[in-house]
Amino acid sequence: MNACRSFIVVPPIGDRYDNLSFQMRMEDELNGEFRGFKFVVTTDGSHRFDDFMLIPMLGKAGDNVTQPLAAYPDLETVETIALFLHRYLSEAPSRLN
Repeated sequence: MNACRSFIVVPPIGDRYDNLSFQMRMEDELNGEFRGFKFVVTTDGSHRFDDFMLIPMLGKAGDNVTQPLAAYPDLETVETIALFLHRYLSEAPSRLN
């Protein structure tokens, strides 16, 4: 079974995280740092929290899907991504514009 290689990243609540150029920069940096993985950063949806939310994309839903679901990523990978994301929490707001 293939391991998950795609993630959705939902930034924390806050105006600085709603900035589209900041989101694009974060997405570019994640995709550059973790080659072989695919990240999409979005604030769409109704669930935002005080911290980042990392959602593994395990597969597709529907009647005509023939591909098996991917396995959950290993804990070490998730922890490494989480540490990378937390650097944005301590970043000074003036650098985000």
